[in-house]
Amino acid sequence: MRSTDWRRVVASGALFALAACEGPLARLVAGIADTVVVNNESPMQMPMHVFDAAGHALPDTGIHFQWTSGVAVPVSDRGVVKCTQAGDATVRASLGPLTKSVVVRCRPVHDLLGGGPVNLVMGDPPYDLLFDAVDSAGRPVRPLNALLSVDDSTIVTHEGWRIRARAPGTTGVDLYVGDTWTRWWVHVYEPARTFDRFASGSTWPCRCASPPVSSAAGKSRLRVKSSACKSCPAATRSGYRGWLSSARIVCLGPRGTCPGSRGATRASRGRARS
Repeated sequence: MRSTDWRRVVASGALFALAACEGPLARLVAGIADTVVVNNESPMQMPMHVFDAAGHALPDTGIHFQWTSGVAVPVSDRGVVKCTQAGDATVRASLGPLTKSVVVRCRPVHDLLGGGPVNLVMGDPPYDLLFDAVDSAGRPVRPLNALLSVDDSTIVTHEGWRIRARAPGTTGVDLYVGDTWTRWWVHVYEPARTFDRFASGSTWPCRCASPPVSSAAGKSRLRVKSSACKSCPAATRSGYRGWLSSARIVCLGPRGTCPGSRGATRASRGRARS
């Protein structure tokens, strides 16, 4: 008998001994609805779980895998699959009397497009994290098996593919798909209610919001270059024509940057008209 055959006999014996203590083997479960999405380009262990009749998890040692149909991809007898091309394959998993056919959706991802700096202000609505996964030819890849993680959840929390500001500070948000990942550097700021504390000539990134705001003394109002919030802003004490009484300017701080897609304007603080 070959050494590999001995290993299978020993593993099967151990599993059946364990099943005698915890209950008979009842089912094999893989992925979602027996479908596994693989976005890795490198070899990956297929996830497979063993349960007894009471729903208790058992060790997955000794499961045997075999490719049966679909796109030809290498699958080892221990369930390591390498998606060399995109397509669907069917793999049979077996353990003692149990068998399970698993659909493997090979969707290898070569690169993640996205990430970078994000500026949020306390009170902002949830921010959509925009990204795209592409193959080696630059074509979009779907479906995805992705994981999103936040370094400091006291500053930012995530709801699906959106993040929401919780407290001022800086943190990182990472997205993992297959072998690739991308990162957003998130800065959360408190909104400034007035411009009284800013020195003359200082430049600060800002965004339009509502309602209107004036200086603490009530003698100054905000005026803007144009009523349409389109260009990346700078809050200064230099003069621009045109008044904007229906919006306040949210200052992000001296190190912030203005994402043009969020809608902003060049703003200044000037004296109120008499």
